[in-house]
Amino acid sequence: MIAKKVNLKEFKNKYLDLLNQIYSSERMEKLVSAKLSFLNRFHLLLLGGKIIFLVNDSSCLCILIKKGVAYFGYLESKDKFGYTKILESGLQICKGFGINQIYTPVDFSIWHSHRYRLNSPLKKNQIIINQPLGQDFYLEVLKELNFELVSKYVTASSDDFSHYQMIAKNKINSKNLSNYSLKLLNTNNIFNLKYFIEIYNLSKNEFKNTPGFYPISFLTFLFIYLVPKQYYTKNKFLYALMDGKKLVGFIYFYTELVESKESMILKTLIISKEHQDRGGYWLLNYIFYQKATKFNCKNVFYAYINTAIEAFKLIPPDCNIDRQYGLFKLNTPYR
Repeated sequence: MIAKKVNLKEFKNKYLDLLNQIYSSERMEKLVSAKLSFLNRFHLLLLGGKIIFLVNDSSCLCILIKKGVAYFGYLESKDKFGYTKILESGLQICKGFGINQIYTPVDFSIWHSHRYRLNSPLKKNQIIINQPLGQDFYLEVLKELNFELVSKYVTASSDDFSHYQMIAKNKINSKNLSNYSLKLLNTNNIFNLKYFIEIYNLSKNEFKNTPGFYPISFLTFLFIYLVPKQYYTKNKFLYALMDGKKLVGFIYFYTELVESKESMILKTLIISKEHQDRGGYWLLNYIFYQKATKFNCKNVFYAYINTAIEAFKLIPPDCNIDRQYGLFKLNTPYR
């Protein structure tokens, strides 16, 4: 099965066709729209590097090459044979460029939401927007080609979170948090730009030691952060944790229907290292549960949390770990 290079338009059509064939679900429309929002020329220009689109009869693959490292993303296939062949074609291209490290599945960067599901088959209507997908044979082929698991992510949930809110409230009352305050940020307000710059810098610092990390520009960060939000519900919240006038943390969450139940999805929570033990976390924690209660949510989800970073420790121990996801790496002899 021969893979061929195609242009952006041809690749988008192939990718969309594969998603609709592989993941038949009433939830797919928003997920597909969010993922396709990054496949446009402006975003690709912001990313820099060299981008190659490959397709064969049953598969597709996007390769981003940057500073001697390749990122394999938008990687989908209807069958194991086609998946193996598209990966082998990608490896041959990397050999020609002298690539020494390959990360997959990464839709352009680890800032974008995409990893492979390690467990639990997806149920109809159980898809959270931007939640990773993946067929079972994807992992088999990666192992056969000597890719190694280098990062693990989880999604956890709870349908009984009222006591979490009470714990957070008690923690707030027991600590001296007079220096801290929360600021609700409007993502459409240009006057909040300085806060976005601080959030960008805080995020870079948090993720810099994560496998596969490379720094992206602030414009790319804005594009990733702002453009897909139109595919979420209207109930979106971005709170900055302020220590006086300094931004030292933030939380981003939104409501979404999951299994026909209104749910609150925690997407990102980051606090600078020097403030992680000072109680500010409980302010962010409390506002999350408070909003979940206000909107009569039946579940809360901690979506897509890297098990190696501080945020993983903040998931309540009695939550259900619904899914695990993986990022894989291949060290090549090409350089």
